[in-house]
Amino acid sequence: VEQGRFHLCALVRSLHDSAAQAMAERFQALFGLMGARVKVENGYPGWAPNPDSPLLATFKARHAALMGHEPEVKVIHAGLECGILGSKYPHLDMIS
Repeated sequence: VEQGRFHLCALVRSLHDSAAQAMAERFQALFGLMGARVKVENGYPGWAPNPDSPLLATFKARHAALMGHEPEVKVIHAGLECGILGSKYPHLDMIS
């Protein structure tokens, strides 16, 4: 809060660009109802991991061979670099 004004900056992220866009539109609608000015700027592209990725299969096999067990693989929303690279090279196989 500065000079009686509330300022909110939100980084909307998702595995899918359409979901991030929908969330940004919800922010605009909600805060617009309160008379707020909402500015939406370019964010980071989404990146949906591929569970059938050959690279992931190779990684899991090598990890199991070296460590004696398969790695725990999780999907999280932090693939910023993969989203950027994937938007430029859509057929690139990536894991993060």
